[in-house]
Amino acid sequence: MLVVAALFAFLVLEVLVAAAILALTAVFTPWLSALLVAAGLLIVAALFGLAGYRMLKKGTPPVPSETVKNLKSDVRTLRGEDTNEPENG
Repeated sequence: MLVVAALFAFLVLEVLVAAAILALTAVFTPWLSALLVAAGLLIVAALFGLAGYRMLKKGTPPVPSETVKNLKSDVRTLRGEDTNEPENG
């Protein structure tokens, strides 16, 4: 049922876009009205895409530095290198 509701909501959005184009034809030619509405929608899509990209970048998990340090220590131990030296980070 939610899919059907989402489909009808999308259809309403399409009707609103068509209504915006028709409303602008009172001022501009039809092709220019459609172009202006498309440009506006493109700007809105770009803003939402940029906001989503920034949210994804913030959500990236940090590097588990303790695990990386322990794995490097394990590799040195397996290679037989001296593990008594302090690490630099």
